[in-house]
Amino acid sequence: MKKILVLGAGKSATTLISYLLEKAEQHNWHITVGDFNIDTAIQKIDVHERGTAIFFDVKNTPFLAIALANLVLLVIVLYL
Repeated sequence: MKKILVLGAGKSATTLISYLLEKAEQHNWHITVGDFNIDTAIQKIDVHERGTAIFFDVKNTPFLAIALANLVLLVIVLYL
């Protein structure tokens, strides 16, 4: 399974996340959505079986290294 990590779950990421989840089974993807507001990430994933929501803090560099392992695609939609 190919792993895709989307960092940022705000309004500008909504369409992208929906599209990726819609195509996830067809392309054998697993979509992880990370956001500082975990509730927003959970809302974007909803109950999709190929999606995971995680808390993400851009300042937590050790976690970032782990999150980037074995990714096929990284999408960053953050406002800093």
